[in-house]
Amino acid sequence: MGVNVACITDRDIMPDCAPKIYYKNKDYVKGSYPNNRKWHVESDYDNAELAAYISNIKSKASGQEIKTFLSGHWTLEYELAFYGLKKKRMRECLIHALTRTVYDEFSEKNTRKIIDEIDKGTDIQEQATYFYRKFRSNSKAEFAQYLSVELESEFNQGDAEDQEELKRSLPSYLVKAITYVTERT
Repeated sequence: MGVNVACITDRDIMPDCAPKIYYKNKDYVKGSYPNNRKWHVESDYDNAELAAYISNIKSKASGQEIKTFLSGHWTLEYELAFYGLKKKRMRECLIHALTRTVYDEFSEKNTRKIIDEIDKGTDIQEQATYFYRKFRSNSKAEFAQYLSVELESEFNQGDAEDQEELKRSLPSYLVKAITYVTERT
């Protein structure tokens, strides 16, 4: 049919710092994870194993005009935080959307709680993990709706500079997927 289709999927491999933060378990540190766990961390894979894992995921949906775009890290929400928390305007959008998702009402007090938790992280991996931890008990779909409203409000679609800033604030695999499905063949 000549229509490009993007399959966007998670990598589902946690950064090594994540188990301790995500599961709120101080004993979950590299080298001391439980044997019966169902989750994986980056250090579980060497380069060849990781390449095979990624290839396997991509092969499941790719073919004809369908192309798989895989997150560079753990999940979509983690990726949005990993890249977006570094950019002022995107950070505000992410935090406002998360605040609306977690709390029934939006307030500076609730926003401050979210910021304080994220800022417990000493680097961007930890900060993104604290951000993502909120989805253990909150709706990803609701967050997506709030984030779309925030992005539409913050970034003017008619302004080329805003569009470029938004592109620089998003994970590259999302930008590539959007480009793939919107380019003319």
